[in-house]
Amino acid sequence: MNLQSPSVSEETLKVPRRLVTLDFLRGVAIFGMTLFHILFKMYDVEGFMANQEEILNFPIILLIIMGVFAYFGSWYGFFLLISSVVNSYVFTRKTKANVDPSKLLIKQISSGAILIVLAYFIEGILGYYGDIGYSIKKLEWTNFAYFKVELLWIQTLQIIGLCLIINGLLLFFLLRNDGYKKVIRNISIFACLILLVLIFTPFISNWIANSNWLYPPEELGWPDITFVYHNRSVRTWFLTIINGPKQPLFPYLASSFMGSLIGMLLAAPKPPKRMLLLFSLVGVLMIASGVILIVEGLPFTFLEQPPAITTYLLRLGGQICLLMAMLALIESRGKGKAFSNRRIVKYFRRWSILSLTIYSLHVLELLPRWILSLILQKQPGYNFMEEGIIGRGQELWLFLAIIYVLLFYELVVRLFVRFRMKGSFEWLIVKFQNLFKGVKSTKIVSDLLGDEIEWIEYRNIREEIPIKEQVV
Repeated sequence: MNLQSPSVSEETLKVPRRLVTLDFLRGVAIFGMTLFHILFKMYDVEGFMANQEEILNFPIILLIIMGVFAYFGSWYGFFLLISSVVNSYVFTRKTKANVDPSKLLIKQISSGAILIVLAYFIEGILGYYGDIGYSIKKLEWTNFAYFKVELLWIQTLQIIGLCLIINGLLLFFLLRNDGYKKVIRNISIFACLILLVLIFTPFISNWIANSNWLYPPEELGWPDITFVYHNRSVRTWFLTIINGPKQPLFPYLASSFMGSLIGMLLAAPKPPKRMLLLFSLVGVLMIASGVILIVEGLPFTFLEQPPAITTYLLRLGGQICLLMAMLALIESRGKGKAFSNRRIVKYFRRWSILSLTIYSLHVLELLPRWILSLILQKQPGYNFMEEGIIGRGQELWLFLAIIYVLLFYELVVRLFVRFRMKGSFEWLIVKFQNLFKGVKSTKIVSDLLGDEIEWIEYRNIREEIPIKEQVV
C-alpha cells in the first residue's frame, strides 16, 4: 500500500528509506486536524464571530496571533497534499525500478476503492457525525438516519481515495515506457490540469448551485447539507463528489495534482536544480492571486466548505511554501537523521504512521469529554458532550479540555504502536488488499521510530536508490 501510511505487506524489507519532512508534516497535519476538530466542537465559534466589531478592538498583537492561528487551522487540504506527494514519489520510484506500471495501477485503484468504501462506512456509522456518534451524544438510536446524510458529504478519506484512483491513472499513462524521463512533458501536463481545476471551479460551483432543484432554497442553497439532503438522488450524489459539501474534487483535485507533481519531481532522475525555489514562487503567486481576487470583490470564506476559490488559493499557496521551506531546511542540508531524532519530531511521526486511524476515530473523543462532564458537572457546570458549550470568556476551560482530550488521543496512539498497529485503519486496508491477492499474512511496519531508518537527503535524490529499500 502506498497512499500515505507506512503500511506494507510481505514486500517490506528491513531498512526503510524515508523523507522525514513528509513524515513530520503528515503528523502535524493530522494533529492539527484533531486539535481544531476538538476546538470547533466545544467552543461557541459562531457566538465569538458574531461580535466582529468588538473583535476588531482587540490589541493588534492578539489580532495577529488569532489571524495566524485561524489561517493554519483552516488548512483542510494539507493532509491531501502531503498524501499525494508520498503516493506519487513511491509510484515514480517503483516505475524507475522496472516494476510493472499496470500492477502499480491495479494496486492503487484497489487501495482507493477500499479507502472510499471504508470511509463511507466509518463516517456514516462509526464517525463523530455518524449514527454511533449521534447516538452516544443524544442517548437514542438514530435508525441510520445520519448514515444517509454522510453519503452526501465528501470528507478527507473519500477525497484521498478518489485522488488515489485519478492520480494512479495519470501516473500510469505518464510514466510507462520510460515516461518518467520526460520531465518537461509531465510538468506541463500537471500544471495545465492544476490551472484547469482552479479556473473551472467557480463556474462548476455556480452551474450546480443554479441547476433546477426540486427543493428550492429558503436561506442557503447548494452546497448546504440540508439543501443537498432534501434534493438527494443519484444525480445529487455524483454532484457532491464534483463540488458538494466539505472536500469535493473541485477545487481539492488541484491539491492532489500539485502533490503528485512535487512527488514525481522529487523522484525524477534529475530534479530541477531550483525546484524548491520555483515551487515556493508558485506558492507565493497563489497567495498573491487570492489577495488580488479578494480586493477585486470576489467572495472570501472562512468556515464554509468547500471554500471560495480565493480562500483556497491562500491556503494551498501557504501549504506549498511550508513544504518547500521544510525540504530546504532539512533534506537539502543533510539534516534528515538529526531532525528525525528530535523528541517533538518523533511525537508527530507517531501520529503520522497512524494518520488514517486517528482521523477515522474522532468519535473516541466523546469518552474523555464524557468523563470531563462527570467531573465538572457541578463546577463550572459544563456538559462537554454538547457542542459549542464553552463561550467567550471561558477560554481557560477550553484550553484545559483540549489538553485533556489530546492526552487521551496520545494514549490511543501509543497503544496502537505498542501492539504493532493491529486493528488500525492502516492494518485493515492492508488486510483487505491481501485478501484479494491471496496473501495470508498482514505485516505492518510499526517500528518506524528507531535508528534503523535511512533518511533520504534531497541533495542525494539524483542518485539511483534501489526501490526495494524504500518504504514511504
